[in-house]
Amino acid sequence: MNMDAIDEVNRLNELAKYQGIIDQSEDTYNELARLATLFINTPYGGVSVVDDQYVWLKGRVGLDACRLNREGAFCSYAVESNNDLFIIHDVLTDTRFTNNPLVIHEPYIRSYAAATLKGHRGYILGTLWIMDSKPRVFSPQECNALIALAAQVVNLIELTYRHPISRLPTRNAFVNRLQIQLNRLFPNNNDTASTPNDAFKQDPQNGVVGYIHIHNLDLINSAYDRETGEHALIMFADNLRLWVKKNLLAHIDDNHFAFALLCSPENAVEKLAKLPEIVSTCITVNNIQVHLNCSIGISYFPSSGINASSLLDQAAAAATLTREFNVVTVKTYVEEQYGSLFQHMESQSHLPESIRDHHLVAHYQPQVDIQNGDVIGFEALARINDPKQGLIMPQEFIAQAEQSKLIHQVDLRILEIVCADLRHWLDLKLEIVPIAVNMSRFTILHEATVETIQRIVQQYDIPIRFIKLEITEGGLDHLVSASCDSLRHQVLILHDLGFKISIDDFGTGLSNLAALRLLKFEQLKADRLYVHGAASNVHIGGILRFIYNIAELFQVDLICEGLEDEADLEWVMILGCRYVQGWYFCKAVPSEATITILQRLPAFRSLKNYAPTALAEFLKSCSA
Repeated sequence: MNMDAIDEVNRLNELAKYQGIIDQSEDTYNELARLATLFINTPYGGVSVVDDQYVWLKGRVGLDACRLNREGAFCSYAVESNNDLFIIHDVLTDTRFTNNPLVIHEPYIRSYAAATLKGHRGYILGTLWIMDSKPRVFSPQECNALIALAAQVVNLIELTYRHPISRLPTRNAFVNRLQIQLNRLFPNNNDTASTPNDAFKQDPQNGVVGYIHIHNLDLINSAYDRETGEHALIMFADNLRLWVKKNLLAHIDDNHFAFALLCSPENAVEKLAKLPEIVSTCITVNNIQVHLNCSIGISYFPSSGINASSLLDQAAAAATLTREFNVVTVKTYVEEQYGSLFQHMESQSHLPESIRDHHLVAHYQPQVDIQNGDVIGFEALARINDPKQGLIMPQEFIAQAEQSKLIHQVDLRILEIVCADLRHWLDLKLEIVPIAVNMSRFTILHEATVETIQRIVQQYDIPIRFIKLEITEGGLDHLVSASCDSLRHQVLILHDLGFKISIDDFGTGLSNLAALRLLKFEQLKADRLYVHGAASNVHIGGILRFIYNIAELFQVDLICEGLEDEADLEWVMILGCRYVQGWYFCKAVPSEATITILQRLPAFRSLKNYAPTALAEFLKSCSA
C-alpha cells in the first residue's frame, strides 16, 4: 500500500469519529454556505463531507442533491489535493472534469473554488465550496474569505462533536455513532421508544451503555484551581481511552463521561470488572494527588431497547441511584427501580421543604462591559440556605430539581426573590440594572408559566425592562419534537410582553441555527467551557470565535460566561467581545453585597476609569 493510500485510510478513520456529520443534517452549514455565496457573489455553494464513496452535501445553496458520487467530483479532487485551497478557473480546460454531470448537464458549472476542512488532527474531512456557471478568477480577498469561513465550519464540527478539554466526542456524536451501530446490529427493528418491546426483552444481552458521574470535580476546582481540575479530566479521559480501546467513549460535560461496549457479553463483563479500578486510579497533577470519586450506571441492549439516547438516559438514571460517593460502584438500570427513582428522590431529599420553607435564596453575579468598564447587569443564581448544612450550591440540587419535576417551582421562586430584591433596591432609590433569571425548558413549557411570571412582576411593581429571562441552549434540542410550537409560542409571548430573552450556555447543546431562528432573543451567552482557556487552547479559542461569529450573524449581544484569568480577558477583548461575566471580576454575592455595589457604582463611574482591572478591584472591594 503506497503512502497516498495509507493517508486516505487514516483520513477515513478520522472521519468515522465524526460520523454524525454525515448522518445528521445541520442547517448551520446552509447558513455558512450562504455567507460564502453572498460574499463571493456566486449562485452555488455548499459544505461537503467526503467519504470513500460519496460527497455528502451537508449545506448547499442552489443545488438540491444531498449526495454525489465521489468519483470525478470536484470536492473529491479538492480533498485529494491536500491543500488549503483548490481552484478551477475554467473547468473546460481541465480534462478531469470532462464527464462531470454538473459540467455536461445543468447547471453547466464552469468554475469551482473550495477551502478544505481540516480537523484538529490535520486530516481533511471535506470542503467549503462555491461554483459558478461562468469562468471566474477568484481574487485573493475572496480566497481568504473562503478560508476564513471554512475555519468556522471546522469550529462548528469541533463544537458539535468534540469536547474542548478531553477532545473526546460529545453527547451528540456519541449518540449518533451508537445509534448507527445499533441500527446495523438490529436492521429489522424500528424501536425508537424509551421502553423496550417484548421481543427485545427476550433477546440476549448484546452490549452495554455506561454513564460515569464524577462527584467531586467541583471540590477539586475549589480546593486547588480549575487548571488542576482540567488536567485531571484529561488524564482521566486518557485512562478511559486505554480501557475502552475500540469501543465508544464520550465526554458528556465536565462531570460526566459515557461509553458503549459493543462486544460479547463475556468480554463486556470482563471489561466492566476492571472499570472501578480504572476510574479510582490516583492522578498526579503538578505534584498534587487527585482522586476522582465516581458512580457508574449501565444499561444493556437490546433488553432495554435500541434507542441510543434512551439507553444513555437509563445508564445516567442508574448512576444517580448510587449514594456511596467515596466508593466506586456500578449500578445496572432496572426498569422497576427507575420507575420509582423520581418519587424516591422527591420524598427523601430536602428540596421540596426548602422551597416550601423559603430556604431558596438568590445570589447575584455582575455582568460587565469591558469596553466601558461598567456593570450592565447581574445574573441571579439559586442557592439553598439550609439551617443545618449552610449554603448549598446549585450543582447539588438543580439536576435533582429537573429530574423530580420541581425545577418549575425553583425557577419561579427565584424570580419572586429577585422581584422582591428589586423592589427593595428601587425603594432605596438605587440605580438599577437588569437582572437575568434562569428559566428551564420545563418551566417555559408549563402552561401556567407566562401568567405566573406576569403576576409576580406586577405584584412587586417591577418594570419589565429590569428582568431578562435566560433559557439554556440544551433545551433547544427539543425544538425538533412536538414541543417545538409550544416552546416557540411561549417565548414569543414573553418577548412581546417586553422581557429580554437570552440563550444561556450556548455551545453545550445542538447549536442549531435553524432552531435558534425560531426564537426571539437579544443575547447569546457563551458557556464557560468555551471561555476559560480560550487564550491557551487553540480549540477552545476557535470555538469561542465561532460563537462570536454566530452572535454577529444573528446581530445579538454575546456575553462570555466563566471568565477567570487575565490571559482569557485579553484574548476576548482582542476578539471583540464586549460583555463578560466571571470570577475575574466577582463571584456571585448575596443581596446585601449587591446593594453595596449598586450604591458605590455611580461614584466609580464618575472616575471614568475604564480599565477592566480597576472594575475588578472595585467589585471585589464591594463584595469583601
